[in-house]
Amino acid sequence: MADRLKILANGLPIFDSLAKPGEFMSLNSDININGLAIGALVNSPMRVAMRNGNTSMLIIPFSGSGLFSEYGEKIVIRADNSAALLAGGDFTGESGLISSMAIFINSDRLECTVRSMIGIKNTVSNLIDLDRPQELALQSGGIEFDRIFKKLAGLIDLLSITPGLLNLSGIDDQIYRAMAMILKPALFSIDSDHKKSPAYSKNLLDRACQYIKEHQNELITMTDLERVSCMSGRNLQYAFQETFACTPMQWVRVQRLETARSMLIRTGSSLTVTTIAFLCGFNKPSAFSYYYNLRFGELPSETIVCRQ
Repeated sequence: MADRLKILANGLPIFDSLAKPGEFMSLNSDININGLAIGALVNSPMRVAMRNGNTSMLIIPFSGSGLFSEYGEKIVIRADNSAALLAGGDFTGESGLISSMAIFINSDRLECTVRSMIGIKNTVSNLIDLDRPQELALQSGGIEFDRIFKKLAGLIDLLSITPGLLNLSGIDDQIYRAMAMILKPALFSIDSDHKKSPAYSKNLLDRACQYIKEHQNELITMTDLERVSCMSGRNLQYAFQETFACTPMQWVRVQRLETARSMLIRTGSSLTVTTIAFLCGFNKPSAFSYYYNLRFGELPSETIVCRQ
């Protein structure tokens, strides 16, 4: 188990079974999504110590419970109740039978994600403090973070057989956004951007729309749109609903479908439907055909045939 987890952790993990001799059990796996390292672990009762880790880590229990100690702080993790942020120092821990998810945090990326989400470009100090261990509530403000992370873990399982598709899925961005909210829920309960003038908001919305049009064949995430528009996620959603009667990501799909239709009309039979789907940012031809038919009332192949 220690050898396996050295793939994820920078430090020196040390494990000691608390089960009866010969009854220790461990199932673990790891994955890397665009530089985001994640480990999934199930183990029988054990004691763990980490030396020279130097990487902040979020541990989310899916079942069972455990206790960690870092910098003199005691942190309890319990399924459906609490998770732990470990600050990258030396720590010890004990658990019973437990299933958990460990996420190794890139502090710079997390900070950029937080600033993009709330529409703040520059601040003197970091908005997220990763230098001290914290016990984090898995339910806050009506949000069940444990269910969010379980769903994201399920998506990773479904897509992990195709690593290339997994890297294009944007799941790593969703995980960073979920981490931002669980680490600093207070930042997302206040929305001061509504005080800005309509003209100013329109200018920011135009930035987001222009970015979408210029990057139609690339992965576009909400964090990208927040960053380029300097609007919070809530205000970005509000602006798109007010202007286009849809969400930002729905507008992304509409623009891609319109571009694809223009290409299908112009191309005749020189490009295949699959090629055009990929050129317009659709990684699954079947999904492209479904949304195309939903919007235009015909399949992409029918558009090509009737224009020949």
